[in-house]
Amino acid sequence: MIRYLTHIEIDKAKWNHCIDNAGNKLIYAYSTYLDAMAEQWDAIVMGDYEIVMPLPWRKKFGIKYLYQPAFVQQLGLFSDQAIDNTIVEAFLELAYSKFQFAEINLNYQQSEFNFDKKFIVSKKNNFISIVSSSAAVSLFESDSYLRKRLNKASRNDMNYLNEESIHSSLLLYQNLYQKKIKSLTDFDLNKFNELCKKLQCENKIIIRKVISKNNYELLALALLLNDGQRMYNIISCITPTGKKLLANYFLYNEILKEHLVEELIFDFEGSDLPGVADFYKKISTQNQQYISVKWNRLPKIIRLIKK
Repeated sequence: MIRYLTHIEIDKAKWNHCIDNAGNKLIYAYSTYLDAMAEQWDAIVMGDYEIVMPLPWRKKFGIKYLYQPAFVQQLGLFSDQAIDNTIVEAFLELAYSKFQFAEINLNYQQSEFNFDKKFIVSKKNNFISIVSSSAAVSLFESDSYLRKRLNKASRNDMNYLNEESIHSSLLLYQNLYQKKIKSLTDFDLNKFNELCKKLQCENKIIIRKVISKNNYELLALALLLNDGQRMYNIISCITPTGKKLLANYFLYNEILKEHLVEELIFDFEGSDLPGVADFYKKISTQNQQYISVKWNRLPKIIRLIKK
């Protein structure tokens, strides 16, 4: 039985148990993450939380619509069971009946399914690598282009260091990229800052930076989340000087080396910025695509505004 649940009806313990055991587990789907980043969220649940799908929503002009919150790359259906096309269709049909408009991302497990024509579907790139003692080193050693870039970067006298401050990391990201990422707001950054504080207390935050040895100038920084199975490259920053010194190659090689023994998926998270996406493509080993789903049943007058 598939049920639509409002937020107050969701059993968070059962919800998180489902995510914990899901074969396609993602950190974005936990209730703590959704509570922090989604303005509101309801859910569709099958049975006793055997399959779940979070539904982040907003309301504008009295109309509720589904949207993808900031710093939440993919959601969709999660389960420890096999999820087939029929189940995905049933969940989407119920969501479609509840919301007149939607722009959401399902997760990589649903990327190869077929969808009704009323759903506008497109694929998005997400680059990953399997981190292990046998694989991660070869990422930069086996590829001639990467090896040359890393060798050049290593001659630039840089230090790889731990960074504790979430606030300063997000401030750097904001200063470098907020104008380029038009959808990113101060409100989103503040919410993500509070979420990161909670995750830091759970030892799920890793922040690493590269500075120049001669004048301690910050060149590159990465803020990553770690759920024990996947490391998420949520925030990545490189300064103009860092670009010239190839600090990003140095940074990610050091991060991968540091976590060799953990046997996890390094999720570079893709990017909508062409230069960044090209860099992640170069240093990853697999494109684990996910899908974007959109529909629009708004009244004609509003539809002209919100396409």
